[in-house]
Amino acid sequence: MKVLLAFPPQWVPFSPYLSLPTLASYLRAGGVEVIQKDLNVESYEYMLSRSYLRRIRHTILTQFNSLESLNELTIEQQKEYNDLFIAKCLLRKLVKQIDEAKGVYRDKEKYYDLNKLASAKRLIDSALEVISLAHSPTHFSLTTFEMSPGQNSIDDIERATADKSENLFVDFYASNFIEFAKKHQPDVIAISIVSNTQLIPGLTLSRMLKESGIKSHIVVGGTTITCLKDSLYRLGSKFGEYFDSAIFYEGERPLLELVRCLENKQHLGKVPNLMFLDNGKIVTNEINTTEDIDLLPTPEFDGLPLKLYFSPDLVLPILASRGCYWSKCAFCSHGLIYNGTFRTRSIDKLINDFRTLSLKYQTKNFAFSDECISPHTLRLLSEKLIEADVQIKYSLEARFEKQFTRSLYNRLAESGLKIIYFGFESGCERLLNFMHKGISLDTAVEVCRNAHDAGIWNHLFIFFGFPTETLTEAQETADFLILHKDIIRSFSGGSFVLSKGSEVSNHPENYGIVKEEIPNYEFQVTYDYATTLGISQQQAKTLSEEIVDKIYKEYPSNSLIDVLGQDNLLHYLIHFENTDPFLISATLPDKSLNKIIGGTKKQITGKSIPTLHEHIVCESVRYNILEIRNHITHSSGNNVIPRVTNIIYDIDSGMTREITQTAKEILDLCDGMTTVTRVAKALAAKYRQNVTYIQDECSSFLKEMISNNVVFLKN
Repeated sequence: MKVLLAFPPQWVPFSPYLSLPTLASYLRAGGVEVIQKDLNVESYEYMLSRSYLRRIRHTILTQFNSLESLNELTIEQQKEYNDLFIAKCLLRKLVKQIDEAKGVYRDKEKYYDLNKLASAKRLIDSALEVISLAHSPTHFSLTTFEMSPGQNSIDDIERATADKSENLFVDFYASNFIEFAKKHQPDVIAISIVSNTQLIPGLTLSRMLKESGIKSHIVVGGTTITCLKDSLYRLGSKFGEYFDSAIFYEGERPLLELVRCLENKQHLGKVPNLMFLDNGKIVTNEINTTEDIDLLPTPEFDGLPLKLYFSPDLVLPILASRGCYWSKCAFCSHGLIYNGTFRTRSIDKLINDFRTLSLKYQTKNFAFSDECISPHTLRLLSEKLIEADVQIKYSLEARFEKQFTRSLYNRLAESGLKIIYFGFESGCERLLNFMHKGISLDTAVEVCRNAHDAGIWNHLFIFFGFPTETLTEAQETADFLILHKDIIRSFSGGSFVLSKGSEVSNHPENYGIVKEEIPNYEFQVTYDYATTLGISQQQAKTLSEEIVDKIYKEYPSNSLIDVLGQDNLLHYLIHFENTDPFLISATLPDKSLNKIIGGTKKQITGKSIPTLHEHIVCESVRYNILEIRNHITHSSGNNVIPRVTNIIYDIDSGMTREITQTAKEILDLCDGMTTVTRVAKALAAKYRQNVTYIQDECSSFLKEMISNNVVFLKN
């Protein structure tokens, strides 16, 4: 039997996700042939390419020209017009530089030049914004994917998974996967959907496979599918249009038993954790979720495109445990896939995992994917790593526990720990108790100080707006971070999200909120809510942005987070561990304008050849873009009528300037081939003016353009 494991978009493309390699090793140990496909990273590679960007240029121009042809623009159309104008200006640069930008992420030298990395990130972010605009209102970035609001009902899912205009993955799968699957003819195609951002792309994939006529058994599984297990019954007769079966909770043994049943043509009724169609009726078998993780083989990453990840060095995920040993936080639903259980892998097994993976994939860099690892486990692990002389570098997530002493941190640092992530959540003791966090502020301070003193980077996660939180209590979190900025290396924050499966979602009345459940929203995994006490949901979102922006100024290291992302700090901490362990002297991005090529000291003569910078666009548009931006900024709501305007636009800085028709004609002739004299002669002939006078006027204008970084002199 042959199984094709597929990991659909969207997930961050920096390293492999652990679900497929874990399933692959288990199935192979059971004698099953396995193919792994990380369609997530492949989708980024496909879309962040010259050919794809050239293709969407036609879409962008068509949308822009359509607005240009209108006799007036509403405020919403003005916003779209402005975005499309920027997009069409950017595309030439994006096509030219996209390969270089991706290369920076994968280059072992350029990646560690923060200015180069920041430039590469800006270009990739811009490319993804343009791609999103071509599929508007879809938003696609390095960290998220979302289509039109409200993709929560069965009808919504049906529309979204078939929408070739907004759903950019329809084209991707058709071009890159459907024929691949038909060529390899797997008996089973298993799709791992672990994130909300993968739901529409994952169901798009399963639906397209079913519609393709492929004979494979299509099964879906993962955290998000488990979260929606009760909702899948609502699919009714449409169940078979998307997949043949679904696996809930942990999937190793259920998937292997499914494969064996299919191989032996047996009824699927004995496959644990399985939902399937039985004579037209949706049925769910007995749930048996617990795997002895000491019996699981080391994950296998064979077949994954390891060189495609946006990373200079491979970082492999690894698990020391399944579930959370605390498992009481009222806001959390992360442990849903493990059905409330907690198990640890033996230290000897972990040591073998590290050795096997390090040797096989030639990497010493690892990231624990555990919900949190206990101090006890970490003490045993660090001692064994040191004793066995296993040379690795790693990151992990943990809780604020008193057992994280300076002595333990010293051992962890010696064993290779570079960064530890903590769920701090709030600087208010009342809220910490109310959300059942089980930590104290004093312990948090002590643990952060011990990590800092041992040379281990600590990163804190916070959020605002937990039910009943007041403005004063929100400020306590800000005050805590500012007060202890000498021992906290970095943080990231947002607002409270009411997630399906969390204690707050299950019992909202106990937390002073009213959950807004909309009828027929079967696929809803997060909820809006109304508060009876404290700040509202919208206030929390606004407050989190305001406070985080304010505190960011107190944390110079957070500008690194803006470029690297919190998960990629490990690369820099390893690279600079001997010279700058806290990255104090890491060069921050240069946000100044491009340096003037040729400078302003070079004298302009008749033989000079003025050339428009590549980052400058000079053109006429039917609507005044500056007037439109003024309307957008001041939310005027006024419609605009056409007024042909000549502008210059700097795609690097965003500078936009209105110019006269004569100025545009001069800049149009700054083509890198035409001398100032020839420019002057052309204009003098057109306007029947004296050549010497026109040349003097041209030279004066060009000096201004050179000083504004619009034009440079070629020779």
